[in-house]
Amino acid sequence: MKKFKLPIIPFIVFVVIAQTAASGAVETERLGEIVGACGECHGDNGISKGLVIPNLAGQDRTYLENQIEEFRHKPRKELEQFQLKIRDSHTMDNQSTRFDADELAAITGYFSDLRCPEEDRAPVQTTSIRCGECHGNDGISRKPGVPNLAGQKEAYLLAQLKMFKATILERNKVRPSPSDSPERSPARRYHRTMGQWAARLSEQEMIIAAKYYSSLPGIWVCK
Repeated sequence: MKKFKLPIIPFIVFVVIAQTAASGAVETERLGEIVGACGECHGDNGISKGLVIPNLAGQDRTYLENQIEEFRHKPRKELEQFQLKIRDSHTMDNQSTRFDADELAAITGYFSDLRCPEEDRAPVQTTSIRCGECHGNDGISRKPGVPNLAGQKEAYLLAQLKMFKATILERNKVRPSPSDSPERSPARRYHRTMGQWAARLSEQEMIIAAKYYSSLPGIWVCK
């Protein structure tokens, strides 16, 4: 079996930090500090250190920006009566408020740029999957604001699907099955489209989708 290599070594990380800082309003030293803070969980190279913590390397920049905004802000009007935020995480709720707009733009740009050039990406054999319409059968999104799923942590993907389902059922006042109960997952994540899709899936189907996408080479994996 052909082995793939990660291009994200300390030198590359340093180069991306320097390039990102040079293109924005954040000093290289300050950006390095922010990368270090985020890297405690997500890894300085964007490859996370925990099973349910997402990889950020090569992630769609618009998606990253949107997620930070969702952690920072109060619920949409359609969720206020249910006392639900769009996305809820004790850790990220706190972390997302530590940085100003320039710093957030710099850090999302940094992590998004940790990827292989398209012509150098690892080849992949794909299967047609209904999630592929938005996320790509190869797990690489072609739509701004839609996340890449290839190489993402399996446990993280499964947890997100369960949160989408539990939150939409709670919003719609439908009693979830025991395995989907919100009490099993105190965090919340609301997205109208993803909630509707996830609500149709059984737990086994969620596991299949999570296993499939986590098995694909991430956008940071080169030939």
